[in-house]
This record gives sequence, C-alpha cells and structure tokens, in this order.
Amino acid sequence: MREKESFNIAAAVYAFVSFLLLLFPVSGVVHTARAVCAYALYPSIYYGERADFFLRGVPDNVRRLFATDQENRRLREKIRELEIELEKSRPAAAEAERLRDEMKIAGSSKWQGTWARVSARDTKNWYGFITVSRGTKDGIKVNDTVMAAQNGKISLLGRIYETYPDFSRVMLAGNKAFSVIVSLGINGSEVLAEGTGSARMKIEYIPENLPLEEGTEIFSAPDAQLYIPNARVGVLSKIYKRDSEMSFTSADVQLYSDIDSVKEVYIVRNNLPDDLVPPTEEQQ
Repeated sequence: MREKESFNIAAAVYAFVSFLLLLFPVSGVVHTARAVCAYALYPSIYYGERADFFLRGVPDNVRRLFATDQENRRLREKIRELEIELEKSRPAAAEAERLRDEMKIAGSSKWQGTWARVSARDTKNWYGFITVSRGTKDGIKVNDTVMAAQNGKISLLGRIYETYPDFSRVMLAGNKAFSVIVSLGINGSEVLAEGTGSARMKIEYIPENLPLEEGTEIFSAPDAQLYIPNARVGVLSKIYKRDSEMSFTSADVQLYSDIDSVKEVYIVRNNLPDDLVPPTEEQQ
C-alpha cells in the first residue's frame, strides 16, 4: 500500500515539474527541446507561420535550422511546380523544333511552294488520300505536286487530286491508282513505279540486264511533266528474283515520306499545260 502511495506521489511530482517546465522554461536547452517537439509533432507549426511563437527564446542556431528546413520545403515545392511546367512545355518545344527543321529543309530546296496542314485522313484508305488545308483560294490546282519534309529530306508524297475553295484532297504515292515514272538513281534508267496501297511502291518489268542494288535511291524522272523532276521518292527495299520464263524482274520501293507522321505538306505548283490537266466535274 505504501509503495503504491509513494508511486502516486512521485508521479504527481514529476507531472507537476514537467508542467512547470513546459509553462515556464528555465533555460535555452528546455526552450530548444520544447521547440523541436512542437515543430516535429504539430503540422500547423510544421507548415504554417506560427513557428515564431514557439521559437521564442530558442538559440539562434536552432532558429536558423528550422528556417532553413522550411525554406528547403518551399524550394522543393517550387521545383515540383517547375518540373510539371517543363513536362507540359516539352511537346510544344518538340513541335517547334520539328517545324523549324521542315522550314529549313524546304528553304534549301530548289522548289517554291506553299505549306499546308494535314486536316483529315481517310481511315478506310490510310495510304490512299489525305485532306490538306489549302484550296483554290490559295492558288492550288489539280495535279500540283505534294511533298513531305521529313528526316532531313524533302520527298514526293503525292499529288493534288481534288480542289475546293478552302481545302484539297491529296492522292498519296502509296495509292493503288498512283503511278510515276522514276529513275533508278539520279539520271538513271527510267521505269514505272506504282502504288500498292501501303507505304511502298512496286516497280514491274525491269529489264533483266539492268543492274539493281537494294538501297538505290529512286527519283522522279528528270523530264517528268506530271510531277516535278528529280524529286526523291524512296529507295529500293527488295529486289525479286526473275522468273525463269520471264525476261523482266521487279522490285519494291520504300517511300521516304512517312504518311503516319506527316503533319504538314509542301505543295509545289506544276504550271502544267492545259491539255495535261484533267477536266473538273463542272467542265465535263
């Protein structure tokens, strides 16, 4: 019984002394311990502006430590905000860089043209047609050559197929109805390349005595009239073995223009003679 009473008395004394120390701190050490506990355990002090009240009487080095911690937290929050802004700006920066590259490529070419934005794609015939944001109001005519500036090169994409006041439809080089006379290498032998409904063209009936190598660049014919001459088209990607009964061989052409990623096109006016331009529906 006495031990229990002694324990209760000791506990009461310790509680009273602790209460007095919390209310009336008697030294910088006590101030510091109280401030550290309050700063660590109470979010309102941890994040708020009431910390000064609890830091009264605390040594300057401890006050500076708390102030530095709060400043570090503000800086980390600012860094997070800047990182978010940076991530938001990356797509815009990449888009600006892509447009600068396209302008640079087109500016170094020998052809003068008009830029147009790809405004629609034919989902049922992906390699057949696209719609661009230039039309007769901008001087665009049927059979004008359409180029793509990609991967450091400006290459044949297709031709203007239909025109309207504010937009035009482009028949792509991959369209099965598309064909162009091409040369195997600059000023090389001329053959006919036709669309296959994909990102490739097909060259049929290549004379057997004509040397072929995969990787050979393909250009539009130097004397082409329907398309601008000596325009890059693609490269020989596959050469098929000649059938023993045939005197011709065939090859695939991988187009330079990437229809999956093209966003702008470069329309070059051909200024074709009237007899080479098919009549419009209104003239028929």
